[in-house]
Amino acid sequence: MMRVRDLLSAERVKPALESVDKLATLREMAFLLAAGGEVEFAVALEALLERERLGSTGVGRGVAIPHGKVEGLTAPLAALGRSTAGIPFDALDGQPVHLVMALLSPMEPPELHLQALAAISRLLREEAAAAQLLRAPDAQALFQRAAGG
Repeated sequence: MMRVRDLLSAERVKPALESVDKLATLREMAFLLAAGGEVEFAVALEALLERERLGSTGVGRGVAIPHGKVEGLTAPLAALGRSTAGIPFDALDGQPVHLVMALLSPMEPPELHLQALAAISRLLREEAAAAQLLRAPDAQALFQRAAGG
């Protein structure tokens, strides 16, 4: 079973997103996804935007999971951002988003993307886990809590 710790690295965690709208948030998340060099910023951003055009990835309860697939990746990778103020994200419940976990996956095999999304969903739909992420005092604590330890 895939876990968030398999997807996330400390350099792709940002405890204080600067964005105040959805587009800026997607840009900020693409920048984080590109931080490790596995994917270029423009490629990451286009993948996130392409999925967002199909419908908002703001899943409700203050959470958004923008995601997409890109050529050239060998493994899924995720980035985590937090906004204490909240970001209007056209979420399903109309509420602002406080936790954003973006995911990029390789084109093949398709089940990798689904397994990674499932791992992220398991973490973020658990109210206690989401509350811990919101309360993490800094980037390191945010990363450790998201990665499960």
